[in-house]
Amino acid sequence: MTGLHKKLRARTEAIHRALDERPMFAALAACDLPLEAYVTWLRALAVFYGALERAWERCPDTQIRGLWDRRYEKLTSLREDLARVDHVAKHASMYLGPTMALAETLLAWGRDDPPALVGAVYVLEGATLGATVLEPQVREHRERAGLGDSYLSAYGGNVKRRWRTLCDGIDALQLTQAEEVRALDAAARVFAGVDAAVATMHPFTMETQAPVYQLNTQAGQHPITTDPRELLAAVAAGESTWETFPYFQARYGERGRRFTRSDSAWLVTLCDHSPAARHRHIDWLARLLSSRGMPTLLLESHLTSLHKALVREVPERRDTYEALAEAARALGVRRLTAISVDTFDALAASFPHDAPLTNVGPMLVSAVADECNGHADAVASLTSWLADPDRFPLPWCAAVHALVEAARTRRGVDQR
Repeated sequence: MTGLHKKLRARTEAIHRALDERPMFAALAACDLPLEAYVTWLRALAVFYGALERAWERCPDTQIRGLWDRRYEKLTSLREDLARVDHVAKHASMYLGPTMALAETLLAWGRDDPPALVGAVYVLEGATLGATVLEPQVREHRERAGLGDSYLSAYGGNVKRRWRTLCDGIDALQLTQAEEVRALDAAARVFAGVDAAVATMHPFTMETQAPVYQLNTQAGQHPITTDPRELLAAVAAGESTWETFPYFQARYGERGRRFTRSDSAWLVTLCDHSPAARHRHIDWLARLLSSRGMPTLLLESHLTSLHKALVREVPERRDTYEALAEAARALGVRRLTAISVDTFDALAASFPHDAPLTNVGPMLVSAVADECNGHADAVASLTSWLADPDRFPLPWCAAVHALVEAARTRRGVDQR
């Protein structure tokens, strides 16, 4: 039987060849690639590898998780290289759409589809073989601009040996035919994602659209972070929020994911605002979201996840990121001032646990709290979807309305 790594090679051969033929790599080989474009490439790689490493940590399949260990980590090396080019990074215009979408996919696979990680690691770890070719080609850039070579020379003389070890490990996996198919499909998808990102890097131009527009064409022109570490945290926080509240995916789909990415990347920038300005921005967002069917509890939860992810990825800015934790606590205080914590928890827990969507109880009670806090459309915007009889069975719809009325009644009793 053909080993899985050979199947992966066959499945991805054509798209791999197309990626290698991208103009960016030809310009790199000719020492004609602008330094800003090279830095952009490193930043995209940092997001890709960071997402892969975080996905691997959360992989529930012990057999697959054992395939990869800390010897293969690249994120630290990439961050070392990027730290040496701060003078260039501000001009590097990473096109965020393909980069963030692939990072989000990798994180989701870590939770939901471990066999897909096999295909992902085959592709991204295979890039170390290409690094042995690229390293001499970027030497001129490195010597001229003081670039580090931590990433390109991460394995020293052990590149081929480690690659063989990984391939042997892939072939030794006991996967079903369906799991192998998922690994093969994932490898093709990762190559396509990397190719989409590389395609934006040459020809390089300093005249680019606003980063948030690159991430979400419907998000306007507000600022977002472009630091790859903070972008990784933003993606991770979004995935955590969507995992906690499946309602997001069910109601808003891919459009909702785009707004989660852009909002998350924007929220990071609020850490550098004054407390008063930060409060105004978050209060505005909370009211906007609640009027569109997303109770304040969801933003509160997202801010908490974002703070945790940022501290993990950029620990030296822990004190700065505390502003987001404070904002989350402030939203929580306001919510529990409207409906006491004991009442909130009891009502939320009373909603059927065998419902089509999880964590709906807390959302409904939060919407009532928002209503009490002056968000006039908070309940209607949520229940118009959650209690739609064309979407859900009648007993579910009745339970939604019953919990809302119970929350309104209990809130009135508590306030007496």
